[in-house]
Amino acid sequence: MIDLKEIIRKHEIARAPVGKGRSAAPFLVLTLSALVLVFGVALSSFARQEDPSGGTVSLSPHERQWLDRHDGQIRIGITVIPPQILLGDDGYKGLSIDYIRLLERKLGCRFELAPYPTWNEVIQAARERRIDMIFAAQETPERLHYLLFTEPYIELPNIIMVRKDKKGGADLKEMQGWNVAASEGSAVHEYLRREFPDLDLRPVADELSGLRKVSLGEVDAMVVEISRASYHIEKAGILNLRVAGDAGLLYRLRFAVRNDWPELRGILDKGLAAFTAGERREINRRWIVVGDKSFIASREFLISLLAGLGVVVLTIIGAIVWSRTLRRTVKQRTAQLQRELAERKQTEEALRNTYEYTQNLISSANVMIIGLDASGDICMFNTFAEKITGYTMEELAGIDWFEKIVPKDRYAQVWETFRNYREKSGTIPPTFENSILTKSGEERIISWQNSSITAPGQPISTISFGMDITERKRIEEALSTSEAELRALINAMTDVIFVCNSEGRYLKIIDTSSSLSYKSPKEFLGKTLHDIFPKDQADFFLNYIRQALNTQESVNFEYSLSIENNEIWFNATISPMSDDKCLMVARDITERNLAEQERQANLKLLESLDQVNRAIQGTDHFEQMMSDVLDVMLAVLDCDRAFLMYPCDPEAETWQVLMERNKPEYPGVLKLGIEMQMDPDVAETLRILLAADGPVKFGPGTPYALPADVSQRFGFKCFMSMAIHPTGDKPWQFGIHQCSFAREWTPEEERLLKEIGRRLADGLTSMLMYRDLQESERRFSTLVNQAADAFFVHDMEGRILEVNRTACESLGYSMEELLEMSVAEVDAEFITHDHVKNFWGKLTPEQAVTVEGRHKRKDGTTFPVEVRLGLLQLEDRQVVLALARDITERKSAEEALRQLNEELEARVNERTSELENKSLQLYDSRQALMNLVADLNENTAQLALANANLQELDRLKSMFIASMSHELRTPLNSIIGFSSIILDEWLGTLNEEQKGKLAIVLRTGKHLLTLINDVIDVSKIEAGKMETTTEEFDIQDLVGEVLELVKKEIEDKGLSLVVETSSINLHTDRRRLFQCLVNLLSNAVKFTEQGLVTVKTTILYEVAAPAGRDLLQITVSDTGIGIASADQPRLFTPFTRIASPLKERVKGTGLGLYLVKKITEEILQGQVGLESIYGKGSSFFLKIPLSTNREGGKDENRPGG
Repeated sequence: MIDLKEIIRKHEIARAPVGKGRSAAPFLVLTLSALVLVFGVALSSFARQEDPSGGTVSLSPHERQWLDRHDGQIRIGITVIPPQILLGDDGYKGLSIDYIRLLERKLGCRFELAPYPTWNEVIQAARERRIDMIFAAQETPERLHYLLFTEPYIELPNIIMVRKDKKGGADLKEMQGWNVAASEGSAVHEYLRREFPDLDLRPVADELSGLRKVSLGEVDAMVVEISRASYHIEKAGILNLRVAGDAGLLYRLRFAVRNDWPELRGILDKGLAAFTAGERREINRRWIVVGDKSFIASREFLISLLAGLGVVVLTIIGAIVWSRTLRRTVKQRTAQLQRELAERKQTEEALRNTYEYTQNLISSANVMIIGLDASGDICMFNTFAEKITGYTMEELAGIDWFEKIVPKDRYAQVWETFRNYREKSGTIPPTFENSILTKSGEERIISWQNSSITAPGQPISTISFGMDITERKRIEEALSTSEAELRALINAMTDVIFVCNSEGRYLKIIDTSSSLSYKSPKEFLGKTLHDIFPKDQADFFLNYIRQALNTQESVNFEYSLSIENNEIWFNATISPMSDDKCLMVARDITERNLAEQERQANLKLLESLDQVNRAIQGTDHFEQMMSDVLDVMLAVLDCDRAFLMYPCDPEAETWQVLMERNKPEYPGVLKLGIEMQMDPDVAETLRILLAADGPVKFGPGTPYALPADVSQRFGFKCFMSMAIHPTGDKPWQFGIHQCSFAREWTPEEERLLKEIGRRLADGLTSMLMYRDLQESERRFSTLVNQAADAFFVHDMEGRILEVNRTACESLGYSMEELLEMSVAEVDAEFITHDHVKNFWGKLTPEQAVTVEGRHKRKDGTTFPVEVRLGLLQLEDRQVVLALARDITERKSAEEALRQLNEELEARVNERTSELENKSLQLYDSRQALMNLVADLNENTAQLALANANLQELDRLKSMFIASMSHELRTPLNSIIGFSSIILDEWLGTLNEEQKGKLAIVLRTGKHLLTLINDVIDVSKIEAGKMETTTEEFDIQDLVGEVLELVKKEIEDKGLSLVVETSSINLHTDRRRLFQCLVNLLSNAVKFTEQGLVTVKTTILYEVAAPAGRDLLQITVSDTGIGIASADQPRLFTPFTRIASPLKERVKGTGLGLYLVKKITEEILQGQVGLESIYGKGSSFFLKIPLSTNREGGKDENRPGG
């Protein structure tokens, strides 16, 4: 549009009167001005009245065919954004709608508008292909994943709006201190905040709010996009604003097209290119109006002005025609000469400008431009060539280019090639690549485009344009290497790899593992998923492919295929390569799945066995244990009946079910109250079970038929059973029935039944042994209570623990009274506690001691007793077993015999004559004495029998401890082993809670195993069966090994360690000494919170001792909590733990120091002792011979030895 105000300003004519005789120049000037004005108005009017069609768009046949095929089906997503899109009573209108309608006229097609409530919904619809175009969008990298963009159809500047009373223009760079409004969160807001931090930026909710603030003077200015400013100003009737300047930020609006329709993008670009400037101005004029409209700029004014000026012009032309005709001829000739002169000057100026432009172009070009003459000398060398080579034109002028630039090893070849081309063909190759050397010696690779100049008189014969492609070559080489590595990597892979499109068509197959391919690669290529796979499988794959393409994210899933009659499991990942293409990589995970299945089976087995173990160990009641185990079987194997039958003996006359658990609808032998006779079928079944080493399956599909009678009577259709063999008893039958259907037992179920049967056999063994032990104890208790002698059991402090009925009767106390008393209250000749305790300390389990004394009755009377004392080792302590026999009659007989002998001896001489008369009396006395002796012998025999019973009880006790320890160690080792395997994640990954609980199980299992080993050691020592092995070793090495075991705990507690040892040779049981030192040092560390732990060795030389019998003292000291004097005597008793502040935190069994004492005294032939001050620390010492060889020998450690 032509600015009439500007035209008038530039051509303003000074007002002057025109009179007679004056020059016609002012009149001519006025005429020319009017003509210019008319011409301008006409041009403006013509520009406004251009043909709105703008001509049709020339499309290719393919484009026209594509457009006709989609006519009326192309959906354009729109949403209301003034003034691009508005919604009125007559439908949608606005700036973008006008451009869409103009495109329809240009292209001869129709578009379908698809309105959405918000802009985000429009974008989402485009991403999901529910629309084909977006009415206006900015191009961003993220949107390029699913959209193509046309050329901009309008560029909308952001302008600076101010009030009309604010004079002058505005520039953002000079607006420091202004209050400038911008829509919060918009691109304009981010632009101003980033580029112009000095502005006093005032964010507003929207454009209209900001324009109103400017209008009311609340802010100085607002930066806003021009079309939105125009719309809001006109809509709100704001009249006091004007445009003060450009903000320097353009919005380029483009049509956005789905990226799988590139044809539509090309068609739209051609349609947009066909828009005329007038068409664009007309659309923009309708929707973009900023500032006041002037009547001078209106169409009506121009039409009126044109009409008036036409009349004036016609009048003026008529007046001056006559004067101009006379001068026309002269002026025409003069004008012709002037034109020729001007044309020549113009040509020269054009040539000069062209030369200067060419030189500037050569100098500023970003390529090397080099001219060579026929001899190869340089005659043109631009600035970029100087930059690349490091040489200036002055340095290379007249110099052979090839000799200066080409590497020396290639110079002869290059020059010969150049010369041959020039001489034979008169030209050189249009393009080639070669290396050059820069001034710094660096080698660069240049791609040349060459032209020959053959015009005569020109010094340049060849001109070359060079592009530095060194970096590109390096990238190409790196890319080639990367591709080779990738190709080698793919060739080494065993995964199945292929590329397909959104329709599931195979575009490329990488043959990495034919054994895992559903078909051969040739059968896949070009086919779709539905051509290869069954429909369900094809739909399964296609669903994941489309999911990956729609979300543009990788998708992972698992599936299985039957390949060569084998089920193969795959883990597949589908990754999008473009909007319509994806890559799928499938890995064989069959072995992993099988391993996982096996892990789950093992885990289930472990859980089931754990339930069985808890059922076995959860009770001491025989029937309850069997019932609990069978309940577990019903739950774990989901069978109809589980049973235990005894005996598993085909020769027995009858068989009976001792325990069974079943579902209510399937009662068994116990439910029906039936005792079964042994029939041939059952006997044969039992023989099969006894011959097998595990479970046997009976019923359909198995090698063995069901026993006909019992299967019909109890309604089972199959069963699995096994013979179990408790130690010391006949075999039992353990099995499960399935009554509801003929079940096919799995190998896992068979394995589970076998493991449960083995554990049940162990449990039955323990239960039967425990029952036998209880019976043995009952018999022993009966024997003790019926014994004629008094029976006492007391501890090492003299407290009475057990008595029999004879003891109560002989002393006149009740059993309850005696159990509250001590030995001192019963023994009338009790001296002191220490004296008696010292005597008791000399007792051993292997040898009993017989003494005489006197017992005191409740009424205070005393009577003589003969007491046989023995030491008995219980689980947690030592006790004294005493058998006391009342020898009052024997003492009376002895006294009578003594007195009779004295009388006979005194009267022998006096009353010799009466000897014959008294002989009969003497005989009778002797006979009575013999009777007493016979009674004594009988009592002695009874005592010997009781002692034998006690020894048998001790043997049974030792056997029970050994058996139970063995039986406990077996499951404990299994628990520890399985816990370690699971904790090491051999069977799968564990979470932190599972790891913590398994660590507790493992730690507790190891603690229990240590306790059992200690119990076994105690039992062996007391039975005298502890194996010893003597060897020669250095004590310094042994102490070092012990310290390694406790080193970490010492460091963790921050304790200091002092070691004072020297090289001393010992000949003793190394393993047992190691065990003692570990116990002592572990205790020192456990009961010391701060301070130090000391280990010291010293030789104690005995002057009278033979060589090798000198003693080695090993002292372990600490600065821990110490031991009270009252507690020290009990420290070496079994299962005794002294009360201390650390007792709850420091775990133990109370056997450690007891084992140290027993090993030291009975195996190492030494002694153990301690010195301790409560609250300050303790010192434990071992004194052992340097050699346990009793024959002695030379002692290398003895001075002079």
